[in-house]
Amino acid sequence: MSTDIQMTTDQIPVFVNGRGDLGRTPALNRTDLLVSHEFRGAGAQRIRFELNILNLFNQKTATHIYNQVNRGPSGVPRQASAISMSGVDLRNGYDYNAMLRATTDGANAYDPRFLKEDLFNPGLQGQFSVKFIF
Repeated sequence: MSTDIQMTTDQIPVFVNGRGDLGRTPALNRTDLLVSHEFRGAGAQRIRFELNILNLFNQKTATHIYNQVNRGPSGVPRQASAISMSGVDLRNGYDYNAMLRATTDGANAYDPRFLKEDLFNPGLQGQFSVKFIF
């Protein structure tokens, strides 16, 4: 589950809609394959060849949704997009969208990556190994 996060002028992250408000990412699945074959040599000597393929079908499933509402939190802080919580009574709630539009950046304070997939299951990977057993 993911949560909307808003950065304040003090660089404190605030969960603006509560935890889990963005729902879930897609179910993560992948298919791995391990193929091995062993040849016998003289006496107890053996040689084994292995091919290990991870994510055989190259499934690129999203594992994270970008959840920073305003610009700047995932890098250099951007004060022009941060909201000020100094006059807010959290017991009464607040309209973070109105506060964000009231920043110096105004409508440009919203991060364009917000609600987009940004981390993915690694793509196809493989490893070939040879083992000499004696």
